[in-house]
Amino acid sequence: PAHQLSYARFCERGLFVTRNEASAAVAYRAAAVLNNEDAERALALMYQDGRGVRKNPMLAYCWLDHAARGGDGRAKRLRDALAKTWPSSERAQAQKLSAIFHPENSP
Repeated sequence: PAHQLSYARFCERGLFVTRNEASAAVAYRAAAVLNNEDAERALALMYQDGRGVRKNPMLAYCWLDHAARGGDGRAKRLRDALAKTWPSSERAQAQKLSAIFHPENSP
């Protein structure tokens, strides 16, 4: 996961390789599926902003929640800040989706 995370960061920022956010998202996902919390958080932010992947705030919430449940305090703060931007019905929907979220089955 550490190598995938490094490669993802290089792709995302265009360091040593041509900048390619779609490749970064693929590499972040590969590391995130192996429970790398840094990769989970980075992938979530890509979904939140629609960088390299189709924008999907609900999926961003699920990745952040997964990282937060693993003990990542930054992911918890980001997850809570994202949820505060939604009406209560959307927050409830995100929590339901996150309860059944499995990283290996995510897009």
